[in-house]
Amino acid sequence: MVNFLGDIFKVFLITCLLIGLTVGVWIFHQGNQSLDIPESNGISFWELIQERWRSYKAINDSVSSQAQFLGCENNILRLFPINFKSAARFTYACFQPDSELANAFKYWEVKKPDQVLPTVTPIKFIDMPNAFWSYFSAAYWRGLVSIDHMSNECALGPMDEIFISNKANQEFSPAKLPITQVDSIENNEMTTELSIKPTAEITEIATQAQSTSIPLTSFKQAAFRVGDTVKIYGTENQGLRVREDPGLDKYIKYIAKEGDLYRITDGPFNLDDFMWWRIQSLKTPGSEGWSVENFLEKASEQ
Repeated sequence: MVNFLGDIFKVFLITCLLIGLTVGVWIFHQGNQSLDIPESNGISFWELIQERWRSYKAINDSVSSQAQFLGCENNILRLFPINFKSAARFTYACFQPDSELANAFKYWEVKKPDQVLPTVTPIKFIDMPNAFWSYFSAAYWRGLVSIDHMSNECALGPMDEIFISNKANQEFSPAKLPITQVDSIENNEMTTELSIKPTAEITEIATQAQSTSIPLTSFKQAAFRVGDTVKIYGTENQGLRVREDPGLDKYIKYIAKEGDLYRITDGPFNLDDFMWWRIQSLKTPGSEGWSVENFLEKASEQ
């Protein structure tokens, strides 16, 4: 009898392990698929979490350095049980479209439409996992991107453009860039600047991927000099990323706020088709790093 119960336990344990492994592989696969959200431009769920985690670390370090704040709550972890429960309810509502829960979802879909979250649609039992994941991933995008601005000092800011890129070749897509005019380039020198318009979606604008074969090594005149006072501008109040070193792939230390004054302490440094300057905050001692030139303008110390 003891051996029989032992065999049953072994079978049960192996079955649980197989189910867990299957679920794990399925989650990993789903997480690598492009999000079904137009604003995401094809990034995957894991890329979303990776970028938001990096942004959280940067903004948390910045806020924690200020005496009046204790730090920021990690919304990626905080939202997990909330989104999991909501996704489970949504899945049930889709499987039972005539239930009270489904009617409640439909009421709010009409009363207060949401452009990110999926709507209740009748499904079969086999489609329940996909319905769950559809809502779960969309709820994360809504919480970490769409309504992130409501987090005040702990807002993660806009998605980093390096993650809103072409996943096939990891290059920026020229079709998505707000480049309005490009003049001729002769003798390996840029004779005029690219006419690039800042947008609210990104604070560092990528240039054409094809231009990597053209070294932009000479400019008519540097925009600033070491010692100049500059102001953050043109980010549409979304802030400018200040990085540990020059380069779009370097660690983001914190987000500089629109209108803040900084002093140029080093630069320029030409990398990733951008001119980088090291800036130091005039308001918060110790807050300094490298930022692109596009969102800096000369200012007077106040």
